[in-house]
Amino acid sequence: MGWTMFIPEKALFHARVEGYDAFVSSPFGILAIDTEADAVAVGLSSTARSRNDPMDSVYLETSIVSHAAAWPSSVAEVAVLQDQAKRWFVEQRHLYDVVTSQLVIDEAGMGDRDAAGRRLALLDGILVLPVNPDAETVADEIVRRSMMPASARIDALHVASAALAGVQYLLTLNCKHIANAHELPRLYRLLESLGLGGLLICTPIEFLGGGDDEP
Repeated sequence: MGWTMFIPEKALFHARVEGYDAFVSSPFGILAIDTEADAVAVGLSSTARSRNDPMDSVYLETSIVSHAAAWPSSVAEVAVLQDQAKRWFVEQRHLYDVVTSQLVIDEAGMGDRDAAGRRLALLDGILVLPVNPDAETVADEIVRRSMMPASARIDALHVASAALAGVQYLLTLNCKHIANAHELPRLYRLLESLGLGGLLICTPIEFLGGGDDEP
């Protein structure tokens, strides 16, 4: 069994396991799915997740890892977000090609040693996108147009990195600067004007679905 590497649109790197119908990337490693029955057992169809049918990609931003790796908070609102981030890892991660950046690795490694270790453990095995020099220019434009403050330039770099890589989703719990509903329309228009349209910025609950609004 070996690895093959290929480069789809916009130079986003993916890996596939040869000789298997599908695979699941989880916090516990890569699970190779050899048969349709095994795929159904983990909630996948090997037809839908074959090597010939690439999965959508998700860029993990630092706030997701921070919430998922943290001890449960005594603040109810924070505890809910932590639960959503943890559920996303368990229920959704295997359905997507998950990527991150060195920015996230660096941020996750800061602070308390034990907490940093838990965050980095969640990132272990996730593909780190190559640095794109154009990210600085795109981030500067986001800040210049006051879509994010200069103090949040690293958040603009997350958006720029994901957009330049051609990622479908940027997953975040940073609703102050990244998933800010007041600024998202302007941000999407800017990315579109730069030829970087297609990125959707969202939070875990939008993937998890369900809830009291179901009939």
